[in-house]
Amino acid sequence: MMKRLEDDNGAVFAVAFSPDGRMLVSASSDTTVRVWDPYTGHHLRTLEGHRDWVDSVAFSSNGRLFATASHDKTVRIWDAEIISGLARVPNVNDGHIGAIREVAFSPDGKVLASISSDKTVKIWDSVTGAVMHTLEGHIGSVRAVAFSLDSTRLTSASNDKTVRVWEIATGGPLQTLTGHTRRVNSAVFSADGTKVASASNDMTVRIWDAAAGECIRPLRGHVDWVTTVTLSPDAFLVAAAASDRIVYLWEAQNGSPIRRFDIHQHVTSLAFSADSRHLRAGGRWFDTAAGTPSQESQPEEPAMRTCLKEDWVTRDGEKALWLPPDYRPTCPTAYGDLHALGLSSGRVTFLGFEWPVDVTDLNPVS
Repeated sequence: MMKRLEDDNGAVFAVAFSPDGRMLVSASSDTTVRVWDPYTGHHLRTLEGHRDWVDSVAFSSNGRLFATASHDKTVRIWDAEIISGLARVPNVNDGHIGAIREVAFSPDGKVLASISSDKTVKIWDSVTGAVMHTLEGHIGSVRAVAFSLDSTRLTSASNDKTVRVWEIATGGPLQTLTGHTRRVNSAVFSADGTKVASASNDMTVRIWDAAAGECIRPLRGHVDWVTTVTLSPDAFLVAAAASDRIVYLWEAQNGSPIRRFDIHQHVTSLAFSADSRHLRAGGRWFDTAAGTPSQESQPEEPAMRTCLKEDWVTRDGEKALWLPPDYRPTCPTAYGDLHALGLSSGRVTFLGFEWPVDVTDLNPVS
């Protein structure tokens, strides 16, 4: 199944599924935000108001709100029920003096963080749209933020080679983590909030004591910029992806490398299953103990057997569908085996797959 949607007049910079997969939002260089039904391909709504490129879109964990960030230096918060005609006027949040790179909701959905080329992080009340805090201290652009699981703290990773830890309630700095020798691309908390893992262009991952601000150990192995990192829920494993298209898995306690996955594609996000037994990388699940591809998925997610690898859609690691140049995405996302491809032409294309079911006859007729 393929649906090609052509309502956008500019390049699509970001696409995001709602948590339940029933809605897709695209952000475009034509200053608009568009809402789609990914299963029918119907264009549900065009949201206007931004005055420049829209670069980022993020949903709250309950799917009731989504936020967009733009080069016009504003964040807008939207009611996801707009598709039912229950839209409210979006909260328009000014305050940054530089283009906004990214927005992210806290796990409890109460606050929103935005990062900007102006070297600051802003914390917003997601209901009122009011600025709660401006987090200042970085001397380089902020590249990424991440909340602690309890929504009380925030990490910010910066071009200034540092990670900062902030308290959400007061907006005050708690720690500055120094040790990387090049820009830091990602920094995340462990599930219990006691540790921070960071990934840097210096080709290392570092594990930090979140309270003391001290580096526990560096993790090595990558031979290119490390772009993203995550910790398993049980805090036993650390996974990181780099521009070398390799994902490494280490034991967090002693820094010993456990697994190396040659993904053969750029991996922009990593996630462990709730039981820490599986790792999602490059749109595929891997068994962390066996080091083999797995068809496991988190209980709330549909199983995924397909993923994008450069100019191919693959199934269980095998090439299944070649993508012509016009269909190679600038910003892909997936919900199970439903893929949304944001294209530089302004189109959004949905690819859905139905595969034959493998049946084993347990009672063959003789």
